[in-house]
Amino acid sequence: MPTAASLREQLHEDWITHNRRTLLPGLHALVVHRVAVWCRSQPAPVRVPLAIVCRLLNNLLIRNVYGVE
Repeated sequence: MPTAASLREQLHEDWITHNRRTLLPGLHALVVHRVAVWCRSQPAPVRVPLAIVCRLLNNLLIRNVYGVE
């Protein structure tokens, strides 16, 4: 399972891959996905609120606004 350090490294790599632009929809989709995968390995007090936030962001922003599936 990914650790916080590896999550940070993955997010940094994604940011560099997207030409250091923070407003690209593809980067937002990747960030939400990576945080959702990371939170699966966390204890319940951390996992549950993060899972709710990730699900809301995925459904409301990523799918409906950006159209990324």
